Amino acid sequence: MSQHDYNVSNQSFAAFRADVNNAFVASATNNSGPLEPSTPYAFMDWPDQSTGLWKVRNSSNTAWVTIGPIDQVGYGLAPLASPQFSGTPTAPTAAAGNSTVQIANTAFVAGALAPVAAAVASAAPVLGTMQSSTSGTAINFTGIPSYARRVTLLFNGVSQSSASDILVQLGVSTTATTSGYTHGQSVLVFTGGPTTVTTSSAGIPILNFLPSYIITGQLVINKLDASGNTWLATGQFTTTAGAIGAITSTGVVSLSGAPGMVRVTTAAGTAAFDLGSINIVIE
Repeated sequence: MSQHDYNVSNQSFAAFRADVNNAFVASATNNSGPLEPSTPYAFMDWPDQSTGLWKVRNSSNTAWVTIGPIDQVGYGLAPLASPQFSGTPTAPTAAAGNSTVQIANTAFVAGALAPVAAAVASAAPVLGTMQSSTSGTAINFTGIPSYARRVTLLFNGVSQSSASDILVQLGVSTTATTSGYTHGQSVLVFTGGPTTVTTSSAGIPILNFLPSYIITGQLVINKLDASGNTWLATGQFTTTAGAIGAITSTGVVSLSGAPGMVRVTTAAGTAAFDLGSINIVIE
């Protein structure tokens, strides 16, 4: 291992010969040593024995450029054919919409998938916070997001303290719409018993006129149009009141904007909820 300044000065024959031989050895060993050559030249090689790295002087002769570890095949550089990377390799970020065989880093993938992820997240059903229906005459579910295309109300063992149907009302922002409902009808059929029908234009009715009735079921409210705000409700419930009965409910309403809330209220306004719970699922 040797280094030389590659400047052979005038000197005696023996010293000249030794100086030239030292220059040959330095060239043969690529200027290797624990310290950098005292007189570097542009493009000079230097195996740095203190770090185990092969270095090359840059073209302006101002700094050393590290090639890689001296004792590794190919100085640790990846081969062209089937390279196997380690650590955290990086690559350029491809332009949006690029469909070539270019390597794309995770920034490109994340950017390309962000709209898809947002769409999937917004489409995934979101279960709301269960509301107890053991008191009060109205239960409000607010904060419905603008992306909602379906709202499902879940009734679990709900009853009232006095005779009254139940009305479900949609509303823009936090104000319930109390008129303009069409086809608002609810039908109660008891097993082997009578059929009772109620209608309403103030909301989507759920026929439950006796306080002893306990209903369980769901009301599904779907958006009918892509750009407007017309909503169709269909519901199926079971009821127990000394006999087993089935309730169906329907209704349509057009709102002035995207719904921001759903209200479940007693039609009479004086009856109060006294049993069960109600929850909401948003899709």
